[in-house]
Amino acid sequence: MTHKALSYRPEIDGMRTLAVLAVMVFHLNHAWLQGGFLGVDVFFVISGYLITAIIGGQMQEGTFSFPGFWKRRIRRLYPALIVVVAAAMLVGTFILVQPERGELPRQALAAIFSFQNIYLWDTTSGYWGTSAENILLLHTWSLSLEEQFYLIFPLILFPLMRWGRRWTLPAMAGLFLASFAWCVYATPEWRNASFYLLPARMWELLCGSLLALYHLRKGGGRSSNVFAPWLQLAGVALIGGSFLLIANDERFPGHLPLFPCAGALLILAFGNASGPVSRLLSLKPVVYVGKISYSLYLWHWVVIVSARYISLEANTGWILLTTFLLAMASYHWVETPFRYGLKRQRLVLPLAGGAVAACALPILMLPSSPLLTDLGNINTKAARDVGRKFEAKKAMRKGDAGVWVNEDDKIDIYVMGSSHARVWCPAIADYASEHGLSMVSTSVSSTGILALDGRSNAWGPPDGLELHRQRIGRLQKERPTLVFIAGRWSVETRTSPEFFKIMTDQIRMISQYAGHVIVLGEVPGVAMPPVYHRAFHKFVVASALSDELDHVHPLEMALEANERVRKEIEAMHLPNVIYIDPAGAFLDKEGYLSIYDEDRILFLDDNHVTSAGAHFGFKRILEEPFDRCLKASWTK
Repeated sequence: MTHKALSYRPEIDGMRTLAVLAVMVFHLNHAWLQGGFLGVDVFFVISGYLITAIIGGQMQEGTFSFPGFWKRRIRRLYPALIVVVAAAMLVGTFILVQPERGELPRQALAAIFSFQNIYLWDTTSGYWGTSAENILLLHTWSLSLEEQFYLIFPLILFPLMRWGRRWTLPAMAGLFLASFAWCVYATPEWRNASFYLLPARMWELLCGSLLALYHLRKGGGRSSNVFAPWLQLAGVALIGGSFLLIANDERFPGHLPLFPCAGALLILAFGNASGPVSRLLSLKPVVYVGKISYSLYLWHWVVIVSARYISLEANTGWILLTTFLLAMASYHWVETPFRYGLKRQRLVLPLAGGAVAACALPILMLPSSPLLTDLGNINTKAARDVGRKFEAKKAMRKGDAGVWVNEDDKIDIYVMGSSHARVWCPAIADYASEHGLSMVSTSVSSTGILALDGRSNAWGPPDGLELHRQRIGRLQKERPTLVFIAGRWSVETRTSPEFFKIMTDQIRMISQYAGHVIVLGEVPGVAMPPVYHRAFHKFVVASALSDELDHVHPLEMALEANERVRKEIEAMHLPNVIYIDPAGAFLDKEGYLSIYDEDRILFLDDNHVTSAGAHFGFKRILEEPFDRCLKASWTK
């Protein structure tokens, strides 16, 4: 199979359609197609196949040149990418808040210079992290990874095909196996690196490369036989089954992309115009969507993220219509002219760079969006302060009591619980300092007071049980004046069928070693549509732009859990144990949740208060009980 013999195969565009639509459905709503993100892996196989077939064919003919190859890649990929990056910069000026606002210009540069995957790996908590839903250019990580492959792959393939052609296929198979083995090995320890970086994902592109090299060796573009239609059906089943059954969890990527990649290989290898799969994938509407799939991929995420910033009621139909219209315009007016017919192409990159720079100026010059002036301090560090300096994990691992305020021989205030206790520490620490009291935080994220049960700490640090035993031991030794306990009870109540027995046993034991115990109910969290579950600040912006900021509903499951915890604690009849429901501080008379106070945002996400929220709530519901419990200590 020479380069000239690489005839157009419409079913490959049909495969692109399957891949891009799966990604789009997944991004619209993860629940609709939990494995839709694997469409990217199908793209990798297709890209590896086509690029290797083109490069290898040109090398066989003696027409290949590195500058020519890279120039064609730039013409193919960059014009549409630059337009989308410029549009994202312009839109981001009006809808983004910090930290995404400050990160966007750097992410734009990373996308244009093809190191977005490296940048996101280094600066975010990962593709599945809490900030991902707010990143306008998140999806360009896969383009950067492909472009890195296009940069280095010809440098590997050229010497092999020129001076060691017989070793080309074995060498690429060895590289494939090495990359695959590294992906499987590295995923448990370095999952984000395995997801984002080329060494662990190269094998997916090499799947297609190996097939192309085989076709080049045998001189044919596909392996048709009597079983070809059935093998293509098996390929569709592997891809469809992967989209339906594989979900994001700690095992991905690992070996899991092997299933959709194998499916893509079967369709590529056994293309047969008379088979039902090839006929379906070759239908004109299916092929057309495949032709515009690159622009669809570029635009879909920017449109989805932007729409959900702009309105709480972002309509899926309008999102899809807008995405397709932009993709069609991009394909016909940007991709195609730049790829085939534009003259003076040397001017393209300078002009495009100037356009991106022009679109970057507003976001660089304006500290905040002119549309979001009502959101007060949301662009400041204070809006993301949740008392992290009171996280006791590191201190306790070193053998310290925890994080101290006014260290003394006698502990006046002893804070216990998970991050839901820690977030109250800034207000409690200020209270302690004001009254000359000592305080120690033993708050450990994801490790509530039920950690002794073992089962309740499945999501916490591996030594959470030992850390909890340590803080109980310190409590029993020091016998503090006041123990403050807080947790996310709506979650903890579901960790064990014996939750309430464990909880009451723990509180009863703690009460024996403390002068007083205050148990705080869960903050009535923010009820948000599912599409905002990892994007609280996006929800806040959408609420503001939809004029719904004063009509935020609390999470019913938090209110229900608090009521049950209250009943259980009151039924214990312990005179030195007080239960306090924070609903009184955060719910107004109509039952709506207050998430702002005097231009200060009170929540970091749907269940943690900021330091401003802690001070807001402390003044309303905790200061008076603290006064009563600690009055005797003020004379120190």
